Amino acid sequence: YPLLAIAYPSGVIPDMRGWTIKGKPISGRAVLSQEMDGNKSHSHTARAQVTDLGTKSTSSFDYGTKST
Repeated sequence: YPLLAIAYPSGVIPDMRGWTIKGKPISGRAVLSQEMDGNKSHSHTARAQVTDLGTKSTSSFDYGTKST
């Protein structure tokens, strides 16, 4: 992976779990710079006119055992 070695010459690839890889930013930010979380604290309101969801009957099912 020669291009990967050029991008990370130390051989250590950063842990990017939970990050999103984006293209070149239009805003003028530097490539590979971090962008702060855009999900600001907010709330939603809702009302429910009818709350009767009816009934649902269920029954158990014995899947048995599997032996190998």
